[in-house]
Amino acid sequence: MKVFATKFFLLVTIFVILISAAFTTSNAANAQSPDEQIPSPQLDLEPAELPPEEFFRGKVLSAEQPESIGVRFQRVKVEVTTGSLKGEVLNLDHGGTLTIREDELVREGEEIVLIAIPTFEGKTDYFIVDKYRLPPVLWIIAIFFALAIFFGRARGLGALAGLAISVFVIVKLVLPKILEGGSPLASTFLGIAIILPVSIFLAHGFSKRTSVALLSGGISIALSAGLAILFVNLSKLSGLGSEETLFLQVGQYGEINFQGLLLAGILIGALGVLDDITAAQSAVVDELSKANPKFSPAELYKIGISVGREHIASLVNTLVLAYAGASLPLLLLFSINKNTPLWVNLNSGFISEEIIRAVVGSLALILAVPITTWLASRLLKK
Repeated sequence: MKVFATKFFLLVTIFVILISAAFTTSNAANAQSPDEQIPSPQLDLEPAELPPEEFFRGKVLSAEQPESIGVRFQRVKVEVTTGSLKGEVLNLDHGGTLTIREDELVREGEEIVLIAIPTFEGKTDYFIVDKYRLPPVLWIIAIFFALAIFFGRARGLGALAGLAISVFVIVKLVLPKILEGGSPLASTFLGIAIILPVSIFLAHGFSKRTSVALLSGGISIALSAGLAILFVNLSKLSGLGSEETLFLQVGQYGEINFQGLLLAGILIGALGVLDDITAAQSAVVDELSKANPKFSPAELYKIGISVGREHIASLVNTLVLAYAGASLPLLLLFSINKNTPLWVNLNSGFISEEIIRAVVGSLALILAVPITTWLASRLLKK
């Protein structure tokens, strides 16, 4: 009964912290006056009375590339293999007026993705969109799942289940709420309140030490939210530093709070690393307490924080390198452009956003170590 009460208390506490942080940070992020909001271009276009675009798969029967044109161009014969046009053969022009890259040229026997675009004249134009690469991608995912289950056994299976639920919550709960006009921060905290306990308990089981990991993870996320809001406002970031947000500005989603969207993305990124560090630190302290019940809470904290420093040293480096790797093409572009000073590149909105993202994620990790170690040394003491 005592163990159940402890778990229940920890769960209630974590949800109170997350919900309180959601409302507090949401109000802080939306505290700008209407005059301070960045105007979003709106296009007042009448909806076109056209059938929707359709996508099909097809197989290239032949691909001829004339040599005298001077641009990348192919005359392609394609057999449609899916949908209402299955079995039909289309003769398409690929490239020419629509510039394509060398890797976008198709070869005989390749599977491709086609799009059918209705026109106002009552015709339908067909274009090659991309090469069909889903089968190898699915095989790669299957190999990942198989290895995770083979080496991780029940824990690996639980981690995959938690991953699936996390993706489902983000895609089916968080994103729709944001698109409906909800606060990105409040929507994200709602998702975190589901993802954090589910991912921890499914991957690591139900125990006092996983409850401690959940509690410390919630506290760390709340602190990270406060730091993210502070840093984003100090840096005068609007959340419009990437090309994707510029596309979202146009049309019906132009009223999204893009600064809140930036903050939400930072917190979701930090959440991934917190699961690992809080569970690991809690397990370390729990095992120390079992190995030597005579250890006092202070001694448990001292030994546990020593191990935690090793986690910090390795994971901070891993986290920063992961962010750098994701932005490698842009970093390469900046290094080529010798006419622009380094400080100007660092001052750009996109780079500043990535720096803040990496710093907040690293700080969440650093703060989680002493928080988890301290809570575990008190709550898990035998």
